[in-house]
Amino acid sequence: KSLARTLADIAVEPAIAEDWLRLQDQIAPVVRGNRQVVFIHVFDDAGVLRAAFPPERETRVAQLGVSEIECPIMIAIDDLPRERRGTIRVGLSAARLQELALASAAKFAAGTLIAFSLLAVALWFFLRRYVVLPLAALDVQVATLSSGDLTQPIVADRDDEIGRLQKTIEVMRSNLKNSY
Repeated sequence: KSLARTLADIAVEPAIAEDWLRLQDQIAPVVRGNRQVVFIHVFDDAGVLRAAFPPERETRVAQLGVSEIECPIMIAIDDLPRERRGTIRVGLSAARLQELALASAAKFAAGTLIAFSLLAVALWFFLRRYVVLPLAALDVQVATLSSGDLTQPIVADRDDEIGRLQKTIEVMRSNLKNSY
C-alpha cells in the first residue's frame, strides 16, 4: 500500500499536466529491482491506461498469486475540494510475499533458538555453581561422616537452603560425636 501511495504522490504533478510519458519514465526507477512488483498501471480520471510497468499495455487477465492494490491520485490545491485525477493499480507477487514471510520466520526462529541457547547455558552455569557443586561437596562430607569419621566438621558457608542443610548435618555430626 505504501508503494501505491508513493506512486500516487509521484503521479500528481504529471497528472495535472497530463504528461503521462514523464510519469512512465518516473515509474521504472521506483520499482526497478523490486521482485515483488508484478505490474503497475496508471489510469487517468476517465479510466484510460496512461502509464504501465512493465511498459506493455494493461492485461486484465487475473493472474494467479498476484495481489492488486489500488490507490487514487488525488489533487488538493489550496482551499479547493480534493479532486481525483486517476488511479494507480499495483500488482504484487504473493510468492515473493511468502518468501519474505518465510525468511522473516526463519530469522525469528534462529534468533529465538540462539536466545534460548544462551539462556540455557547461563542457567546451566548458575545451577552448576550455586547448586550442583555445593551439593557435590556436601555429598563428599556426608560420605566421610557415614564412614564413621566424626572429626571433620561440616562448614556452613551459605545462608540458603543448602546452607541450612549444611548446618543441620553439622548439628547431627556434633551430636553423634558427643554421644560417643
